[in-house]
Amino acid sequence: MKHTIIGYLSLVLLLTACHQKENTQLQNSNTQQENLVSFGPDFTGGARAANRLFPDKLRNLPNEINATHYPNPCYAVLEDSMYIWKHDISIQVNEDLQIVEYGSFVYTDEGWYLRITMNAQDFEASYNCKGGLLKKGIVYTDHESWRRDKTLRGGDALWYFIAKDKNGRLVKGMAPIETEGKLVNSTVKTIKISRSDISWTGYGEIGNYSLTGNIKLKNAELSSSGDTLTKALVMFDMNSITHEEQNLVDHLKGEDFFEVSKYPTAVFETQSIAYTGQATAVAKGILKIKGVSKPISIPLEITTKGKEQTIHGKIAVDRTRFGIKYNSKSFFGNLGDQAIKNNFDLDFTMQIIL
Repeated sequence: MKHTIIGYLSLVLLLTACHQKENTQLQNSNTQQENLVSFGPDFTGGARAANRLFPDKLRNLPNEINATHYPNPCYAVLEDSMYIWKHDISIQVNEDLQIVEYGSFVYTDEGWYLRITMNAQDFEASYNCKGGLLKKGIVYTDHESWRRDKTLRGGDALWYFIAKDKNGRLVKGMAPIETEGKLVNSTVKTIKISRSDISWTGYGEIGNYSLTGNIKLKNAELSSSGDTLTKALVMFDMNSITHEEQNLVDHLKGEDFFEVSKYPTAVFETQSIAYTGQATAVAKGILKIKGVSKPISIPLEITTKGKEQTIHGKIAVDRTRFGIKYNSKSFFGNLGDQAIKNNFDLDFTMQIIL
């Protein structure tokens, strides 16, 4: 009997110790979990925020349209004084669907902002999709839904698509796009012209008669890789034409010549800059005067001294190619000493800091 009682008491003590150990382990485990929660993210915060990850308009719709951008991230190119982020938007579906609407949001300090909304007819035109009816397995692509900006700055956008199936059920597709504040070639940088001198000279057909004046730039941007020019966009302020005789200035700004009130800006944009020597190059591009665009080539002399570069060029421009025919022997006879040569010269020097 004595041994039986001792054995029973030992069993009770053993079970009690085990129970206490289990309680201690459980308490430690609960404490560890509490610590994990206290140091973890508060997922309820996002639900309480005014703007969650996706805009309210798109939530609760099944995501059944495959949508994507390429390239993504997207870097800018500079064209006609505008930065453009060129990318494709492609979508594909696993069953036939009818586009209801589509468009894009841009991300702002206050969350997603609905930038544009379009319909099935717009989709048909941009994606070459008849009636906006998406066919199973076919990829539809818009090659020109690009962002444009006068400033090289990044931003995020979200393109969305809403369609309905044969039962009228609405579904969605979403495609975020990162547009970065950098040019496509990261080694290329955009530089401003620090100083410019531009003169024009027109000639009479008889004798050595000529007139010379000046014109100013309205805006100009060059791109370079190292000390090598890669691209140029030059805008001339036609209102800035000067000469010592005001009557001549007024005539040049009038309809007989540059019709400045209607065409206040002339533009030259390069298509290529080919170096022909260490300090010489040929810039080929498009010159636009009075709304008429013509290809031209400009020989350049480029001098580099430290971080300063001087660019000099001179070109003869045939004004009649741009519809300026006043007193041109090519179009009028019996002009005598009033005849003006078709060509006028532009002589320019520009300085930039690399």
